[in-house]
Amino acid sequence: MRTKIKYIIAIFLLIAISCQDEILDKKINTAFTTQSVFGDIETAKLNLLQSYNSLETWGMVGGPSGAWWLNKACMKPAASDEAWFHWTPSQFPQNLGVMDESNMGYFQATWGIYYKWIGNLNSWFQEMENSVLIDEFTDESEELMGEAKFLRANLYLKLVNFWGGVPLIKEPFELTDDFNRDRDSYEECIEYIVSELDEAADMLPETRPDPEWGRVTKGACLALKSRALLYAASELHDSNTQPGGPFYDYKKSTKWEDAANAAKAVLDLNLYSMVQVNDWKEYHNIFIGNSSEVILARPFHPEFGDKNGLPDKANSPGGYNGWAVNQASHNVAQAYEMANGKMINEPGSGYDSSPEKIYENRDPRFYANILFNGVEYRGRDVEYWTPGGLDSKDGLMGDIHEVETGYCIRKFMHEDYDFDSEGAPIPFINIRLAEIYLNYAEALYHSGDETNARINLNLVRDRVGMPWVETSGQELLDDIRHERRIELCFEGFHRYNDVRRWMTAEEEFNKPLEGIQWSKDPASGELSYEVRTVEPRIFQPQYYYLPIPLSEINKTELEQNWGY
Repeated sequence: MRTKIKYIIAIFLLIAISCQDEILDKKINTAFTTQSVFGDIETAKLNLLQSYNSLETWGMVGGPSGAWWLNKACMKPAASDEAWFHWTPSQFPQNLGVMDESNMGYFQATWGIYYKWIGNLNSWFQEMENSVLIDEFTDESEELMGEAKFLRANLYLKLVNFWGGVPLIKEPFELTDDFNRDRDSYEECIEYIVSELDEAADMLPETRPDPEWGRVTKGACLALKSRALLYAASELHDSNTQPGGPFYDYKKSTKWEDAANAAKAVLDLNLYSMVQVNDWKEYHNIFIGNSSEVILARPFHPEFGDKNGLPDKANSPGGYNGWAVNQASHNVAQAYEMANGKMINEPGSGYDSSPEKIYENRDPRFYANILFNGVEYRGRDVEYWTPGGLDSKDGLMGDIHEVETGYCIRKFMHEDYDFDSEGAPIPFINIRLAEIYLNYAEALYHSGDETNARINLNLVRDRVGMPWVETSGQELLDDIRHERRIELCFEGFHRYNDVRRWMTAEEEFNKPLEGIQWSKDPASGELSYEVRTVEPRIFQPQYYYLPIPLSEINKTELEQNWGY
């Protein structure tokens, strides 16, 4: 257990911020004066730490009003083909082909929530600049300013990933201000984000002492810059693709070289290292504690808050008293290679589709990430089969928490803790080194350096014992993209963002989300299964970007995104 100081920080990271206020609020009123809140460094720090909530956690932000538990239980992978949100799948209308500016489900309030956090940070900057702390500027004051710049840049990066160019609001609003702001171009937004991250990197230390683990560092700034420039360089923002125009295009001629250099800058710090693992359990441990490859994470402890946003309760099967609301898809389960590096449908893979052997000899990450029928979990084997399976509709929780896809998520689950009585101190990882290697591989490929692209791709595969790939050309690009799907599986919006920025969503996200239904013969005990469609998926071309909510259009007269 870490020191008490760390948990003082952690409790502030868990402070609930109201999420329902609308976009572009005026400056926040407070019962404290600037002098009392920003009169010394500790109160300024505690005020800023509340904005660490903007780093979010496993659950969605922006869901049904008042349903805090539902928003925290619903995980981001359900926005893509990785998972299905069993409880209310209609909350992802873009999966069903019915999303518009008035029907955005879990994304309906996201725009306003992100801008509220930006407003909080803008107010913090203003109060800081008007306080005695600027007159008596210290290294610690500079660090706080760097943290705030990172947090605001991170929010803008999330906004442009969903909406393209957005209004860049850099100061708090006063009551007499004009609230109508035009959208800035996508390129202007990226330039601003990168500039803020560069400035923040120069203000922040490379490392933090253990009591401050979870606070932003120089490496976190450079890593987020790597993500921003990789996304900007991608096909979605090419001027030759649709939609096009200033809200969507990034025209820098050196975009792939810039993305490669940004990733290399993180690696050149030599502060992080890949965890070499011998089996799936060691790989799984990367996601339930601090490790040498974590660049930024939100620390949690069950003594504070709401049990880490409920990841273990929300994802465990019903027979363990879990809710099983985020269910992994058969699509992603079958995307995992065999241990010999071949896809299951490749000649020589050794894949056996029989009920007894369907999950044998897979990539170790399959066993670390997915709870499938028959695997041991929390002291017994998972039973999805009917009739009578403990984790089926006949089990403890009934059909209300039936595992209709035939899979639950194992990643992030800490089995040493009882999630009903104590919860687990699982950190939510925002950025880790494996992503940077994959960013570097993709940027190098597009820069024409296939040799080093292949090396960086294989460093990620090698650490779990997967064979090196030796492909080139389009096959190598496909391998890099596939590795992102496997290595970053279930981690936030990676899959949702990747498929859109590659502009392959009209192929990938138009495939039915599949599940596997298990049956057991009561007399013989013989198992059988049937692959079935759990949910038809329809991806419309305009869904490469979210619509700006109608309430914001009516209030600010912003120009709506293409296709809505």
